[in-house]
Amino acid sequence: MTVHFLRRTIATLLLAGSLVVSTQAHSAILQCAIFARQETQVTLTGDAYTWWEQAAGRYHRAHAPMDGGVLVFKRFGKMRSGHVAVVTRIEGDRRIVIDHANWATPGMAKGRVSRGVPVIDVSAAGDWSLVRVWNPVTQQFGTRSYPTYGFIDPSRRGTYGEVLSASASLAGEGAEARPVKLKPSQALALKQQQKKAAAAAKKGKPAATAKAVPAKKAAPAPTKAKPALQAVKAPAAPKAKPGIVQVAEAPTPSLKPSMRLLDSEQKQSNVSSRARPGQATN
Repeated sequence: MTVHFLRRTIATLLLAGSLVVSTQAHSAILQCAIFARQETQVTLTGDAYTWWEQAAGRYHRAHAPMDGGVLVFKRFGKMRSGHVAVVTRIEGDRRIVIDHANWATPGMAKGRVSRGVPVIDVSAAGDWSLVRVWNPVTQQFGTRSYPTYGFIDPSRRGTYGEVLSASASLAGEGAEARPVKLKPSQALALKQQQKKAAAAAKKGKPAATAKAVPAKKAAPAPTKAKPALQAVKAPAAPKAKPGIVQVAEAPTPSLKPSMRLLDSEQKQSNVSSRARPGQATN
């Protein structure tokens, strides 16, 4: 009876101890998204890779680091849920320091928090689309490069236009797009933007053409000079008949009645004075 009781007591204690160890081990595994949310107070949930799309229209997003920003990793290899890390210091254009959790690397346990981890940008364009993370075990940067979306700034509001670009980038990669929770006013503004974008794509923008330079007006052809006015010739005098001498008569001036009487008498005297040959005058 006593031996049986002791065995049951020991078994109960062993079972309770195993449960405690299991609970502690489970609670020690801290997900990267939960850690980033606690550190930055960002109101984003779900898998880490979906944060980039969720942040569109809610937080400012950029392809350059900022203090306190969240670096969002894409899904890559065994990292099926993506990854997020918090930027704690900027050491150069292509080097930052991060804090993150649950970064699984050889020689490190899953779920632990790592602070002060250097990260370098190895992208060709220098836009932080490809990075390498420091390995504290080997004390060097890892040989594997990880693709990223960019940085989310929890301290700045985003724009509605970022919603379209985020959905387009995820759709292009074949990622499962998740609905973004927006306020009614934000949803209305987004819907209007989508209609405008669809109308512009359907209509098509005409290709820009260079403006034609108007040709210079040709100078007017010189007008032909009008012929000089010729002097008006007086009408030719009629030819005189042979044997007849024409004498131009001078115009007779107008005379007064008394003068006309004297003129008549003079004419009569002139006629009488003309004597025919062989005829005597009276």
